[in-house]
Amino acid sequence: METSAFKWFIIINTIIGFSAYASAQNVDVGNAEYQSSCAACHGIDAKGDGPVSKELKTPPTDLTVLAKKNNGVLPFNSLYEII
Repeated sequence: METSAFKWFIIINTIIGFSAYASAQNVDVGNAEYQSSCAACHGIDAKGDGPVSKELKTPPTDLTVLAKKNNGVLPFNSLYEII
């Protein structure tokens, strides 16, 4: 009985551990994508003041304002189509 309970304890903890790892991994992927593809122009805070922004003819959009106009949600699909 004790061995069976211990096996289930290990199995459940393993499942919880992997799901937490997968969840944290998804968050890091989005952040890494923004840092590598967007932050140079839009800045770390997404306000359009990145180091490359001064060299562009058209200033980058302040993504924080864009999100505020859409009830706090960044319209990813619309941005993807524009890009």
